Amino acid sequence: MIADEMIPDSYAGNLLTESRRLASRREIFGWAMFDFANQAFTLLIITVVFGELFTTVIVGDRGDNFRLANLLWSLALAVSFLLVVLTAPLCGAIMDYRAEKKRFLFASYLATVVATALLYFVEPGYIWLGMLLIIVSNYAYSMGESFIAAFLPELGPPEFLGKISGFGWALGYIGGLCAAGFTLIVLGEASAENYERIRWVGPFAAGFFCWRLFQPLYG
Repeated sequence: MIADEMIPDSYAGNLLTESRRLASRREIFGWAMFDFANQAFTLLIITVVFGELFTTVIVGDRGDNFRLANLLWSLALAVSFLLVVLTAPLCGAIMDYRAEKKRFLFASYLATVVATALLYFVEPGYIWLGMLLIIVSNYAYSMGESFIAAFLPELGPPEFLGKISGFGWALGYIGGLCAAGFTLIVLGEASAENYERIRWVGPFAAGFFCWRLFQPLYG
C-alpha cells in the first residue's frame, strides 16, 4: 500500500476533482429552488413586513418613539443568532458523523415553517409570544441555511461551485420578488387598520417554501 505522504498533492487534487462530477441540471435546480422558496421568510418576516408589524402594532409606540419596540425586535434576533453560533458547530459535526444532512435539513425547515405559520396568532400586545416565535423561526431558518449549504460541494467540482451558488442566489431574488408582489397586492400594508389581513403574512411565508420542503432534495 502506498503511504499517503508518497502521493503528490497535484495527483490527489486531480483524484478529488474527478470524484466530483458535475451534477445534473435537475439536481442543481432542485438545490437552488430552496433559495427561491425560503426568501419569503427573510424578506417578509425579518426584513420588511413582520418586523414593521411587530414594532409599530404588536409593541407599538409607548411614548418612546418606538425605542422599546426596536430594542425587543433586535433582542429577539440577537438571541436567535447567538443560539446559531453556539449550536451550529455541534450540529454540523453530528450531521457529518452520522451522514444525516437531509434529516437535519428537514427538521430545521419544518421548525421554521411551523413557527412562522404560528405568527398569525400574535395579536397586538402579545409581545413575548411574538419574540419567542421569531427566535425559534429565525434560529431554525439560519440553521437550515447552514445545512443546505453543506450540499453544495456535492454538486460539482470546485471550479463550478461559484456558478451553482450564484444561480441559487439569483433564484432567491426571484422568489423574494414573487413573495413581495403577492404581499403588496393581496395582503396590503403593515398597519393596525389592516391587521386582520396582514397577519396572514406568517402563514403565507411558511406556505411559500413549505411546498419545497416536502419534495425530494433534488428535483
